[in-house]
Amino acid sequence: MRHAVTDQTEAAGHQAFAAFMSSGWLVALLIAGLIVYLPALWGVFTFDDYPWILHNSRLEAFDFWQRRPMTLLTFAANLHFNGPHPVGFHLVNIALHLANCVLVYLVIGRTVRQATYLPAIAAVGAAVYLLHPAQTGAVTYVSGRATSLMTFWLLVAHLAAMRGLEEKARRWVAFSLVAFVLAVGSKETALAYPAIWIGWLFFGKGMTLGRSLKLASPHLLASVVLLVGMTLHPGYRTLLAEAVAAGKLSVTHTGQVEQRLGLGFCFNDDKPRADSCTARRVEGIAGLARFLVAPWKISIDPGRRAANAADLLVVTLAGLAAWAALRTRPSAVAAGAAWSIAALLPTDLLLVRSDPVSDRLLYLPMVGIALIAAAVAERIARGAVRRAAVACACTAGIALAVLTWQRNMQYDSEMTLWEDAVVKNANNPRARVNLGYAFELRGEFDRAESQYRAALDLRPKLQWADQGLQRLAIKREEGPWR
Repeated sequence: MRHAVTDQTEAAGHQAFAAFMSSGWLVALLIAGLIVYLPALWGVFTFDDYPWILHNSRLEAFDFWQRRPMTLLTFAANLHFNGPHPVGFHLVNIALHLANCVLVYLVIGRTVRQATYLPAIAAVGAAVYLLHPAQTGAVTYVSGRATSLMTFWLLVAHLAAMRGLEEKARRWVAFSLVAFVLAVGSKETALAYPAIWIGWLFFGKGMTLGRSLKLASPHLLASVVLLVGMTLHPGYRTLLAEAVAAGKLSVTHTGQVEQRLGLGFCFNDDKPRADSCTARRVEGIAGLARFLVAPWKISIDPGRRAANAADLLVVTLAGLAAWAALRTRPSAVAAGAAWSIAALLPTDLLLVRSDPVSDRLLYLPMVGIALIAAAVAERIARGAVRRAAVACACTAGIALAVLTWQRNMQYDSEMTLWEDAVVKNANNPRARVNLGYAFELRGEFDRAESQYRAALDLRPKLQWADQGLQRLAIKREEGPWR
């Protein structure tokens, strides 16, 4: 009896210690995140923040009948409680990112649950998610909240779906569906979640495809209902119509071949499309891969550039890596790879955005990257090179934190942001127009004119640049006394 009591006491002690270690790692992560994102509090509004927030009259008396109502509801709440001051918006965005870090930590813990040193391993994956500079686009850029809020609800939906699978309880499935609907209300690309869930079941759990489809059927049905509902909404109906028409707008022979093969779906703002959707996919995946492995190249607007042989090589290597990861099915590595691939379906794989490279596009796929990082850390922890691996992980974490701190500092002013974008992407006319406008607001008309003219050299008859030059001419005639 004494031995039994002792064993129970020791087991309780181990559980308490594990809980303490888990909370300790998590608290350390959150403190690191707060420190790294502290400069974001002084960030300014920029880019889409003006039409979405500052100049959106529908936020004053909130109109729920508009696209992304959940995101816009949070913007309206910010305006109501703290007015048009960016600090309140940044506080909400940072809180969302920290909450997402906690949810990613929990997802990893429920996936790699048999691992030794589980809290530390989960912390490795969550740290990648929390500290990578690519995340700043969805956190420090105020309008990026649509992506971080969507991800929050999708992670809640995923944890609930996992709980429902383990307990075979319908209430958790129902809760997951509610969170999924809220995610779609935050950003429509959340419709990719059924593919994420199917990939998780098939590649992570090793279930048959038929069984995976059956378990995901509630989310698939919800997606169909949401798509039907979107056809009744003017904003979403326009978006859906553009998506349907995206495969019929090509004016080149290559594009028409793509259309016949079902590969011609890339957005082009309802304009005739002269580029190749396949080349745009290569451009997008290669650009996101560069952001992932070379985060010092990230800027607020990388712009467009023609895909080249190096991009094709990067995409080939990424495809081989994904294939190798998926072949480990069932495993956490395969689940992470499937998550990242499915999360890119509506932006860079199945459908392709007009601008296929943006750091915000990595925010949801980064959950899969975090899971892969944790799974790799778990395997290393069982090997003989743990000390060297810990040193490398700490060094990488510090480097990511420093780069993210520097990236957040660039949001201090629009001038800094757009100067950085022009330095990193000199051939991006939109970045030059925005830098010119920043100079214009400061009264530096000569420097503004040089940027507008540089933009026109890159893209003749660019409307924004022409309008900028016209404004400068009027302001110079009016003189400083006006």
